[in-house]
Amino acid sequence: MPNTVDERIVIVDIDEKSLAGLGRWPWGRDTMAKLTNQLFDGYGIFLVGFDIVFAEEDKSSGLHILNKLADNELNDQKEFIQRVTELAKELDYDQLFLDSLSNRRVVLGYYFNSASGEEGKLVSGKLPQPVYSAEEFEGINIKARSATGYAANLTRFQMDTTAAGHFNPSIDIDGVVRRIPMLYEYNGDYYESLSLAMARTLKDVDVIIPVFEGSNETGSEYFELESLQVGDLNIPVDDHIQALVPYRGKQSSFKYISAVDVINGTIDKSELKDKIALIGTSTPALFDLRSTPVAEVFPGVEVHANMLAGIIDGSIKLRPRYTFAAEFIQILLVGLILSIVIPCISPLFANLVFGILFPILISFNFYIWQSANQVLPIALLLLMILTLYLFNMTFGFFIERRGKREISGMFGQYIPAELVDEMSENPAACTMAAKNRDMSVLFSDVRGFTTISEGLEPAELSKLMNAILTPLTAVIHENRGTKINTWAMPLWLSGALPLKIKIMHDMH
Repeated sequence: MPNTVDERIVIVDIDEKSLAGLGRWPWGRDTMAKLTNQLFDGYGIFLVGFDIVFAEEDKSSGLHILNKLADNELNDQKEFIQRVTELAKELDYDQLFLDSLSNRRVVLGYYFNSASGEEGKLVSGKLPQPVYSAEEFEGINIKARSATGYAANLTRFQMDTTAAGHFNPSIDIDGVVRRIPMLYEYNGDYYESLSLAMARTLKDVDVIIPVFEGSNETGSEYFELESLQVGDLNIPVDDHIQALVPYRGKQSSFKYISAVDVINGTIDKSELKDKIALIGTSTPALFDLRSTPVAEVFPGVEVHANMLAGIIDGSIKLRPRYTFAAEFIQILLVGLILSIVIPCISPLFANLVFGILFPILISFNFYIWQSANQVLPIALLLLMILTLYLFNMTFGFFIERRGKREISGMFGQYIPAELVDEMSENPAACTMAAKNRDMSVLFSDVRGFTTISEGLEPAELSKLMNAILTPLTAVIHENRGTKINTWAMPLWLSGALPLKIKIMHDMH
């Protein structure tokens, strides 16, 4: 996205201003004839492409009614028949439009239908000559998009124009237009896109050369279509013979000129002289708005302008056949390295590693995009790294919490809180290994405990022991000591509780 305006291509826009000035759409073919004549004769345009299909006859002039009257009810009225004959040239809007197209660099548009059911099989108009016939690709693995029907231009228009191309975009599962099929298959034949037809007309080339990658073991047949060659222009395509649209930026990356201004001749001639014009619409009322990576609402005609500019500039990104292998190797290597390294380092260093890795991989991907003009997918790789990061951080958090809870549960009754925290921070120091220690030990007993306990109720005995042991425990804990019961003595003496005890009082 250079975010600059391409001065070579202009969009003649059937916008709200034009609809207000010339009436609602569709316009009569006489108006389209005026527009075409003005572009070529008045402004010296070099090439015109129509993002419009002219599939039906224009009967808005009423000529067909006059002819019907002349042939039937008024066939005996010579003056009427003569007058109809005189008006025929003026009122035959289709012929006027056809005359404006003849012997000029004009590329018409049409569309294919791939819908299921009987509606998807409907056909109208006449298709242009296919770029390739079924016989030319016989035995070759071609996976172009297929159509079941089409709406093309009237035969009289198609037969007398330079070329025609389909304006079908390829809409991804999320509804976004990122690609345009360079070739569309219908009944075994292959038809070019509008942008490809315009590039071919611009280069005055009759043949599009398919460029294949590799050959089979015998070397007699190629097996993968890698690109299309139009003169000195090379157009990389993917498995479905689609090309990625090299968007220059948001809307108005190409100059928009209102169609009504062209017809009225109110714009400067230099704005159209020797340029390429695409006639389309940006108004929402005519339903040719698309969702694209650069804008949620984007005129379809500008999609084709971007595609044409990319073909001319050679800026269409290449997605080579080894892309999947390269993506797989990236994911495998980075995943293995992170799986080994991350568990061995602290959370702080883990955050640092992930924080550095993300910009490095994105920068490398951008370098490949800009310098090598190649598309290397990165979403899965980043998703894998993010998943590993979240998994390790979450797993480490819960393991650490569980370890702290176990230590607190084991020693919280006997050891001061600060010592429990120290043990939680360094659980490896709490081992069963025997050690020599200098320790102060207090053995205490309650004199006559048996006699006292036999004479008291359980609640009274518990209250008595709490009165004795609570202040004793407080003094021990204040001196970072450990209070243990008889059952804990073997662990304590063995060194499992590596704590020095300093007892200040004797309860005897």
